[in-house]
Amino acid sequence: MTPEMTPENIRRALTTSLEPGERPLAIFKTAWKPRFGTPILWLSVTTNRLILFSTLRGGTVFTGVKFGQINAISTEQGGRVIRILFWDNETADLNFALDESVPSDEVKQLLEMVRTRLTKPGGMTGKT
Repeated sequence: MTPEMTPENIRRALTTSLEPGERPLAIFKTAWKPRFGTPILWLSVTTNRLILFSTLRGGTVFTGVKFGQINAISTEQGGRVIRILFWDNETADLNFALDESVPSDEVKQLLEMVRTRLTKPGGMTGKT
């Protein structure tokens, strides 16, 4: 989903979660509710990173990951689950389901957007 098509409360929450100069490229609804009392998280691909955020308190970042920290991104269960692997072994990998409303072609676009931005340590492209 493009930022322009996003409901206003989600757009506001994302705007408060962005770093200076950062622009959202796409937003996806997940099916992940990491804690009781936390609304379902949204995933945004930005110019700088991936952000998992909620509308809690007007915009709360659950996690923000720079592309250089990501080793690989893939899907499982027919594209319904996103798996993010990190270079740092101390960082727990992420594994979460996308909302059923997210079309499979948008999931493919998500993967391509992220993969084109991945870099290996030392600056080499992380495309596979």
